[in-house]
Amino acid sequence: MLTFIAAVLLVPALTFWMRVQPWPPLWCRHHRCWKALNFCEPPSPQALLEGLGVAQVVYATDPGAFEGLLSSLLSLARHLEPGSRCMVHLVVPGGEAMEEARQIVDCFWQELGDDFGAGLEVQLHEFRPVGLDVGGLLRRHPESHKVGVYGETCYARFYLHEYLPQASRAVWLDPDTILEADVTRLYRAPMAHALAAVPEGECCFEHAQRVAELMGANASAHKLLREVNPSDWFNSGVLVLDLDRWRDGGITHELERLVGATELFYPDQLALNLMFGEQYDHLDWRWNVHGLGGPGEYRYPQRCVDRAWLYHWSGGRKPWRGPPLGTHPNDRLFRPYLPRRPCAARTSGVPRK
Repeated sequence: MLTFIAAVLLVPALTFWMRVQPWPPLWCRHHRCWKALNFCEPPSPQALLEGLGVAQVVYATDPGAFEGLLSSLLSLARHLEPGSRCMVHLVVPGGEAMEEARQIVDCFWQELGDDFGAGLEVQLHEFRPVGLDVGGLLRRHPESHKVGVYGETCYARFYLHEYLPQASRAVWLDPDTILEADVTRLYRAPMAHALAAVPEGECCFEHAQRVAELMGANASAHKLLREVNPSDWFNSGVLVLDLDRWRDGGITHELERLVGATELFYPDQLALNLMFGEQYDHLDWRWNVHGLGGPGEYRYPQRCVDRAWLYHWSGGRKPWRGPPLGTHPNDRLFRPYLPRRPCAARTSGVPRK
């Protein structure tokens, strides 16, 4: 009798657990992710391009991620090699958000101090309205995955050729990234297409499919997901864009159409994958060791961490909000880039020690 009762209670619980957990299981997914990264072995070196001038790097976010942005900026600055030149562009909403962004920039320069040499500039841009009815789509589909993490500013990556009319290319970085190498090397990566990114592969694509099921994504998003080759699926948080190829507007207009078709599911990433398919340049995996904002069990082998050039807290947990730092195994990678001085623009109240 007790065995029967235990079975009656256990089966529904197990069924629920399997529905809410990513699939395949973490150990299986991670093994396949490492395989996609050639088990964290460095690829064959490629000659970097010369003569590209000052590296152009773009972030775009709203105040909800300003703390992460500050730490990312500090990591970028501290890894610039002697002689490297970089212009950082920050795209933020106007009004109070712009004023707070100026405070973040002031805090950034104070953290670096007088010992930081020339070669780095920071420029603020006011976020411009996009050719998308994001508000209308969100009202019709409030469950859409990840909308609101960075707000509408996440779509600024579709319009970088407009923000930087004189630049031939640009690096896009999400604010939940930490650099461990000179970003100008990423800027000089060889390219044959309009976009370069780090492939995530089948393991992360299957997770996107699972999220579509759990979040109740619309039929159009499900259909469009089936058009993606899983082995070509890439993460959109770290990109290099050949802006000259974007300037006729065709790419941007098609991305706007695709975002409307997917109705904000995986807001920009699904649209970009549908747009480019396999027609993008594969960056060295070390430029986007992603998924660090996932479950606590999500840990790469130490050799992957040691060889990474950029850490990316893609996933639901960001180090600057939520539980105190130190409660997640990946927090140790973020901690060295916490500001040492108080900054008025920091508002989350996350303990720093």
